Amino acid sequence: MSSPETLLRCYPRAWRDRYGEEFAALLADDIAERPRCLRRDLDVVRCGLTARLATPATALAALLVFVAAATSIWTQLARGTLGARPDTTAVTLGLVTLTVCGLAVAAVALTGTALLLAATVRTVRRQGGRPLVRPALTALAGAVTLAAGAVHIAAHAHASAPVVRWTWAATEAISTYWVHPGRLLGLPPSELAWMAASPIAAAACWRGLAGLAHHTGLTSTWQRLARPLIAAVLTPALVAAATWVVGSQRDPNASLRAGSLDLALIAAMTAAVLTIDAAAGRRESSLA
Repeated sequence: MSSPETLLRCYPRAWRDRYGEEFAALLADDIAERPRCLRRDLDVVRCGLTARLATPATALAALLVFVAAATSIWTQLARGTLGARPDTTAVTLGLVTLTVCGLAVAAVALTGTALLLAATVRTVRRQGGRPLVRPALTALAGAVTLAAGAVHIAAHAHASAPVVRWTWAATEAISTYWVHPGRLLGLPPSELAWMAASPIAAAACWRGLAGLAHHTGLTSTWQRLARPLIAAVLTPALVAAATWVVGSQRDPNASLRAGSLDLALIAAMTAAVLTIDAAAGRRESSLA
């Protein structure tokens, strides 16, 4: 028999703080009437997971996943076109669209960083900076590790364009090497260490940024801008990338043909957009 406390843990902390006491009482009454009800338990778990996916922190994680996947695809297209002229419209469309969308995301990231810094300063002045120390250090450690590691690995990359070398290094953990142990173990130790460390650094950066946004009250701003970001940037990037994946199979340039990894990246980008949209929809419903 499931207890109310156990089922309640399926929901995010913010939800539990707001509705937990009342919901636990309702669950306790229902469990008393139906001690063994798998359908009820599964429904609570489903709703709890949905609520977790709709949090600003999860939406931020989804955005980072989207950017990493899109960057990986852009790098593949850019490296392929460095050696030969694109032979299909899908390649050109994908490269141009992902480049424009990448620049837009970079602009949004810079703006968001400026807003976060300003909000952090205001919070320190009003409430003190103690609650911000840990998330700030976590975000900084993750960001510095990502930047330093990518620069180091990029120095040994084969691509001629500096930007392509850096994006390749930044997304090296997104690789089919993981399913080919022979090729994976043949990599230099520094690259193996980087492939293991970069996702951890990205997770640390996400956790720190999410904590700062929560403590400084910027989560509502993020949710308000989520759907315009989806419409103007994420959806065009997803459509262009998917178009390339579908239309690249007959490309004479083998390096520009999409593989199974690219299909997984498109699936990840789609899931990320849906997650971000769910977080935006939750905010709108709460304001209605």
